[in-house]
Amino acid sequence: MEGIGMYEGYTHMANLFLSKICSRDGESCSQESGSVKSADSAINLELQEKIWQILDEDSEIDGGVTRLTTGDLALRIFGHRAQKLQQVAEKIKKLYETEQR
Repeated sequence: MEGIGMYEGYTHMANLFLSKICSRDGESCSQESGSVKSADSAINLELQEKIWQILDEDSEIDGGVTRLTTGDLALRIFGHRAQKLQQVAEKIKKLYETEQR
């Protein structure tokens, strides 16, 4: 489980998927006819950068965020304690909910 593409030496992993990422006015969402609109793309990039900051600021975890072709975000977070992963996931969830308002 320590090889590339596996857990890479960590014992725990969390997956998060953030979908229907909308602009702050709530009028448009990232999934319209299977493409990402430019306004939503900017929102997604801003959210993605903030998530990277959360992941980078904690030395107990490692992870990444990927923007899918639909505009959704997929996250994978590695660590050695489930509680730590849950704390980080909750922090990202709060950020996501704040960005949707």
